[in-house]
Amino acid sequence: LKKSPNYCIEGTLIGAFGPAALNFTVEALQPSSGMSSGGGMFTVPPNGMTGPDGKFRVCDLSPGTYRLTAMDSSPGSQQMPSNFAIGNVVISDRDLQNVRIPLSPGLPLEGEVVWDGTPPEQPVTTKVSVSLQPLSRNPITNAERPNARPDIPGTFSFPSLVMADYGVRTLLNAPGLYVKDVTYAGNSVLHEPLRLGSAIQGAGLRVVVARDGATIGARVTDKDGNPVPAIAVLVMPADVRSEAILQSVLVTGETDQTG
Repeated sequence: LKKSPNYCIEGTLIGAFGPAALNFTVEALQPSSGMSSGGGMFTVPPNGMTGPDGKFRVCDLSPGTYRLTAMDSSPGSQQMPSNFAIGNVVISDRDLQNVRIPLSPGLPLEGEVVWDGTPPEQPVTTKVSVSLQPLSRNPITNAERPNARPDIPGTFSFPSLVMADYGVRTLLNAPGLYVKDVTYAGNSVLHEPLRLGSAIQGAGLRVVVARDGATIGARVTDKDGNPVPAIAVLVMPADVRSEAILQSVLVTGETDQTG
């Protein structure tokens, strides 16, 4: 074991009308809380609520970079708070004082689904699922993992998001159809992080659906060749270069009674 000095962060959280009683958490950039693959919860980062003056103080922090999240009164797990903020602070060799964190409403994100090339003659009833997942951190609430199921073609919207990085996940299960590309302000985010707020105000997502896709079939058996039902099957490229790519290309399914 090696002893090292610990330090404090103190400052003020600023709500829509000035300093106020607001919720906050302080955690290392490496995710320090969440759910394990077995379903168990781990670690609760330092957190609390400021007084009416908005002031906070957190101590026993070793040198490093920390993520400070602040929000107004908890809206519940299925809603985004009205105002919030996420920012990084760095502790080196001294306490951090007079840190001021202003809260603001989330950013809206509009999107559309379009055909690649000529649309089919007959309307398609299949919908495409579009969802976002915060990268390298836990969501503020479950509502920060929004999901939409627009028609093809169609539109969708996510009303309140953090100016941060997200992985874009699409799911389309229909013969011959697949998502060819997803762009944000004209740049592909199909296999790259969506850096919300990096483009001009009003920039949106564009999901491009193509009709020349292939189908993969699989059959799962035991060592004796008998079909095995209710087995999860995962399909992904052999060369996945980043978390964002894995987030967008991983396809899952489950075997039926015939395997």
